[in-house]
Amino acid sequence: MKKCAALAAGILFLISLVGCNSQKFTNKTVFNEISSTKEISLSVKEQSLTDTGLILLIENHTNKEYSYGMEYTIEQKRGDKWYSFDEEKIVESLAALLKPNETNEFSVTWKEKLPPGTYRVVKPVNTSKGNENLAAEFTVQ
Repeated sequence: MKKCAALAAGILFLISLVGCNSQKFTNKTVFNEISSTKEISLSVKEQSLTDTGLILLIENHTNKEYSYGMEYTIEQKRGDKWYSFDEEKIVESLAALLKPNETNEFSVTWKEKLPPGTYRVVKPVNTSKGNENLAAEFTVQ
């Protein structure tokens, strides 16, 4: 009987390991300051959140043209601290133009379902002040 209980416990342990999400957020954020600018806003498009991504809205509130690259960082909030996604993302060095008073959509993806929690996407954008890091928060249930 003890062997059966030990075997059952071992199987349950292995199942719990397989069921664990492999998305890891262990690196403390490098973004000590997130910009708040009236020139450009960053938000998550309503109803765009899926198990593997979301769509950001990058909105230009000025009469000037700005640009941004394809890079972004996904971070998880734990307590009052942010931790970045451990997996390194490689992106091409391309730039997109953000025309005056227009909104661009920008796709953000990840490989596996994120565990429940509060997250943010940090995105560098060029403004009149130079390169600023903007963030858009979202919650996974």
